Amino acid sequence: MTPNVNQEKTPTTASVATTQTDWVRFNTICNKELVDKVRAIADRNHSSIRDVIELMFRRCINAYEQKNGIITIEQKKPLEELF
Repeated sequence: MTPNVNQEKTPTTASVATTQTDWVRFNTICNKELVDKVRAIADRNHSSIRDVIELMFRRCINAYEQKNGIITIEQKKPLEELF
């Protein structure tokens, strides 16, 4: 039996646990076959597409950081500091 994708909820060393207020909505364009396969994975595991994609992002980013080092995100400066 395939494990439920919802089971992997604990953050890795490369990620931080998220809450609903931490979520950001964004749009992207992707190959239809890939989208169909992600949808099939979600359906087979009784999960949402969002959960599957988030798990993929976490695993991909973790693998990238294992190979290339931790990704640091620069904080934006307040607009007043620009001028």
